[in-house]
Amino acid sequence: MRSVVEICIEDRLAVVQPGVKYRELNRQLQGTGWHFAVAVGGDATIGGMIANNAAGPKAVKYGATKAHLLGLEVVLAEGRVVRTGGRSVKQSCGYNLTQLFVGSEGTLGVITEAIVRLTPAPEFAEALVAQFPDVASALRCAGALGGLDAGAIEFLDRAYMGFLREDAADTLFCEFHADGDGEEAERRCW
Repeated sequence: MRSVVEICIEDRLAVVQPGVKYRELNRQLQGTGWHFAVAVGGDATIGGMIANNAAGPKAVKYGATKAHLLGLEVVLAEGRVVRTGGRSVKQSCGYNLTQLFVGSEGTLGVITEAIVRLTPAPEFAEALVAQFPDVASALRCAGALGGLDAGAIEFLDRAYMGFLREDAADTLFCEFHADGDGEEAERRCW
């Protein structure tokens, strides 16, 4: 249950088994100009990400897992295997059963295969870490970053930063995908 079954760049999709880790899929996509855009903490499996509708720091640009899912193969409680969705981006007729299973945490069935959407990989990435005296200041700054091509934004409060044995400050971690946006973000943070 840990195999990448197919990568089809022409159709902008990959077919994976649920135990494939998102970082492994992205490793296999290196050099293609495409990636699986959802990224969460740790090294989560794609099946687990679907079951929980995972959304990490890149959700600010790319959305949660459900936005990158085209179809599923699921085994229901009585053992019946169902396929939902498909390889087509446009699926407008009938019930959207694929999305029914997203976030259901395995209560409706066990995911055995997923068709995931691939997204163009950013050509440029610049990181910014900004620390603030309080939560309100950090959140005001995050709001002021609108209009910039933010690929990821994550906020960690001072207690969590202390737990990580880092400077105990309310901290924004950001990634920008347009040249110059990191510099502009730093100006706005100041």
